[in-house]
Parts: sequence; C-alpha cells; structure tokens
Amino acid sequence: MKRADSQGDARWLAARLPLIREKCARKLSGIAADRGFDSRASARLLEKADLFNAICPKNPRQMTQCLKDKIFAKAIRRRAQTEGRVGILKNVFFGGIPRAKGFENRQLQVSWAVLAHNLWVAARLPWAEDQRQRAQAA
Repeated sequence: MKRADSQGDARWLAARLPLIREKCARKLSGIAADRGFDSRASARLLEKADLFNAICPKNPRQMTQCLKDKIFAKAIRRRAQTEGRVGILKNVFFGGIPRAKGFENRQLQVSWAVLAHNLWVAARLPWAEDQRQRAQAA
C-alpha cells in the first residue's frame, strides 16, 4: 500500500521562507528538512533564493547520492540532533501533544518546556562531570 504524500510541508516552506530569513537576520545559507518537504517546487524555491538544499529526497537512490556531499550530510546530522531535542520536549515535557489552545498559549507552553528542559540539562552537568572524573580515575 502506497502512502499518500502530503503537499502541506512543501507549501508551508514556501509560505514561511521569508519569515525564516528575516528571523535569521538574513544570514540563512540553507534549509535542511525531512522527506515531507521534498518537491520540485521546494527545490526551485531554494535555488531561486540562493539557499543550499538539504531537504532529504524521497527517492532512496537520490538520498544515497546526496549523503556523499559532506555539506548535505553535516546539515542532515545537525537536523537529526534538533529533531531529537524536539522529541524530548514533546514526549517528556509536554507529555505528548501540547494541550494549549491558540498560538500565544502554545508559545507560552513551549517557552516553559524549553526552560524546564534547560534546567534539567544544567542540573545534570555536575553529575556528568563527576562521572567523567570517576571514569578517568578508574
């Protein structure tokens, strides 16, 4: 059974790219995204905007070719790290799907989750340092 491809991500990128560029103080050099964003329109949009295209291709052979490019591979690796943190925020600090209604309320909920996450990470730093010192002493 073939899954239906959503064109929502590609349209979202086209609609949000100007805002993303503005928020990055016009220092944006490329876009990395998952296969849902892959489309001819997205590729043309990034080419026209003179941005590096690190969107994962839907075609597995194309993906293999793209991964040979060091810049592409590095962009995808960085994206994966970010996705991991987003997953932690969503699953650990939200307990699943954010329940807040409306953009402002969700923005506030995300802000609190990010603060709680950062405090959690900072609180673990002394323990991690202690573990590192114990491993070196052994």
